[in-house]
Amino acid sequence: MNFKKGKNLYKSTKIPKDLNQKISKIIHEYESNKENNNQNILEKINKKILTKQSKIILSTAMSFCFLFVILLNTNVTFAKTAKNIPIIGKVAEILTWADYHDETENSQRDIKIPEVAQLDNEILQNKINNKIAQKIVDLLNETEKSANQIAEEIGKNNINGSIYGKYHIRIDYEVKYNKDNILSFILIKEEGLNTSSKDIYTYNYNLETEKEIKLEDILGKDYKKIVDKQVYKQIEEQEKSDKNIRYFHADDEYIRGEDNYFHGISENQSFYINKDGNPVIIFDKYSIAAGYMGTPEFEILK
Repeated sequence: MNFKKGKNLYKSTKIPKDLNQKISKIIHEYESNKENNNQNILEKINKKILTKQSKIILSTAMSFCFLFVILLNTNVTFAKTAKNIPIIGKVAEILTWADYHDETENSQRDIKIPEVAQLDNEILQNKINNKIAQKIVDLLNETEKSANQIAEEIGKNNINGSIYGKYHIRIDYEVKYNKDNILSFILIKEEGLNTSSKDIYTYNYNLETEKEIKLEDILGKDYKKIVDKQVYKQIEEQEKSDKNIRYFHADDEYIRGEDNYFHGISENQSFYINKDGNPVIIFDKYSIAAGYMGTPEFEILK
């Protein structure tokens, strides 16, 4: 965002009367605990701000808005409070409800949990957030079970577990599209020891109709034909342009009798909506290509 747009955005934004008090309270709490938490993320950011301010004199208004954004993204308590504050543009619609690192006996976990906020329809908002929460609980249970099983195998075979370290679990999210009453975001789960597996879970909602978006809603009743045709074409083009790109094919000797090659999308095909409003088809790792290809994605033009 350039300065002119930022200035206009600020002028059009009403600052609540009690926002300054809320921010001051957070700063006071932070200062009180600073000596016991020198690695606090907010402290590091504040140091950067001070460095910049020694070179550039920011207006009080712009500094105020900047502080709001920083607190929103680095302080969970503030993020929760921010749900009751009028948003600046789209900044407060997807909040990081929690961002934490912890360790169990057999694993270390980096978890970032999103929360949808500021929807007029509270029932829909709670429905989406409950769905997110349940998925994360399920993923944590599954990954912790995998971590314990691997630790047990390492113990049985008298393998030095320190060689591998702890089983790493990472959960994060990305907002892909958030305008025109359309919300599309993904949850990302990675887990493993030296190498990691990756799974992506997609969420697409029409906030006006209060329904989940399906491919048919975007591409029409012939969506399967449209998607299949474009995916086949992109696979062919990618393999021709780069010899390191290789997808599985039905006539490959090593996958004969298997089902892990592209032969059309499924009824519940995973996809998200990108910044251009186009659906992007996602396939699981190993489902249509070797592991080094990750989770293949194909943008479908409307």
